Amino acid sequence: MARTMASLRQLVASSLLVSMMAGTIGLSWGEQVIKSPKKGVEVELKSDLSSMTATAGQPFEAELKDDLRYDNLTLPAGTDFRGEVTKASPSKHFGRPGYVGLQVREAVLPDGRTFEFDPVKYEPRDQKLHHPDTYTFPELILTQMPYTLIALAVTVPLNYAADVDPIPLIAVGEGVRIAAGAIGGLFRPRYRNEPVPRKIALGALDGSGVPRIVGFIGKYPEPDFHAGDHIKLYFNPNGLTDLMQAASTTSLNTHAELQRAAQLPAAVGE
Repeated sequence: MARTMASLRQLVASSLLVSMMAGTIGLSWGEQVIKSPKKGVEVELKSDLSSMTATAGQPFEAELKDDLRYDNLTLPAGTDFRGEVTKASPSKHFGRPGYVGLQVREAVLPDGRTFEFDPVKYEPRDQKLHHPDTYTFPELILTQMPYTLIALAVTVPLNYAADVDPIPLIAVGEGVRIAAGAIGGLFRPRYRNEPVPRKIALGALDGSGVPRIVGFIGKYPEPDFHAGDHIKLYFNPNGLTDLMQAASTTSLNTHAELQRAAQLPAAVGE
């Protein structure tokens, strides 16, 4: 028993020592794996951004918190992305959410190497930073399309086969939409951290279409992000590959060589 307790104490002490060393030298236990830059790279903002206050030319900075793996390459955690606001607009009525347009200008690796982004060599995607709960009009149509198709699949046969009156038919269709939304809420990534009852409730509300109608008629919430919030950067695939290849090259030792090795742009958005 005494030997077991001694071994346990040694294990705990070793774990604490490893954790302290990891924190000291900046090791990252997390890892972010992406299959395509079109899905976005999650980073943590180090500056505030709001569509109500942002102005063209305003600088911003974001940090990669976990090692990024893409196409058998790795970009180390601690890489900083720096850039500026290109334009900003507040929310407007009828499906026109506010946004902040961002352009990344350079990446700074944890070892201090800097990579200038060349917007000519790799044309960035036209992306804007939105509030996560907003939808443009095309996105609004796409999000409601599955619920509408499911409702039609139920109500059309009822209309022709059972000759159900229009008003009950509309009620049936809306019930089908809500039920489909409740089931879908259990599997939606945006609700993954919510408890099951809340997933079902949020999914049912989404299936009803009410939040989308209210948001479309009124004004969507403004994108208002603060230091510590997470957003996504969207890169040109070839550009991201070149950056990660250059990051894995340790023989580069002059600023001119670093610039020639990795010149790429990145668009930023949600």
